[in-house]
Amino acid sequence: MTVVVPPDHPLLGRPVTMQDIQQTGGLIGREARCSFWMATKRWLGPDIDLTAVGGLAQVRDWVAAGRGIALLPEFAVHADLGSRRLAKLDVHAPPLQLRLIWREDHEEANTLRHLLYALTRA
Repeated sequence: MTVVVPPDHPLLGRPVTMQDIQQTGGLIGREARCSFWMATKRWLGPDIDLTAVGGLAQVRDWVAAGRGIALLPEFAVHADLGSRRLAKLDVHAPPLQLRLIWREDHEEANTLRHLLYALTRA
C-alpha cells in the first residue's frame, strides 16, 4: 500500500507521519465495503474522515486533481506514479492483507482456489 498525492502536494519531499496524514483532511477512498477503505481506517483509526468517491479510477482522478489524498495498493497506481500524474508520500504504509473464505457449497467458486493460492506464492 502507498499513500498518493498530487505532484505538487506540500507534504512531498520529506518524511511524513501518520499524524501529518490525519491532519490533512481530504482523505478519499472508494466506499466503506472496499478493502482499501478498511485498511485506511485500520491504519489511521476508526474516527478518520474519509470521503467516498466511487471506483478506483475516480479515487485516482480526485487525487490527481488535488481534491485529497488516498491509501491505495501500489499495483493500482503504478502507471500514475510512472507518468508523474500522482506522487508517493514518504510514509510507512501498512501492507494490504486479504483473507479468502471458501464455501464448500459453491463448487464452481472453489475451482479458482488453486489459481489464487498459486498467485499468492508468485
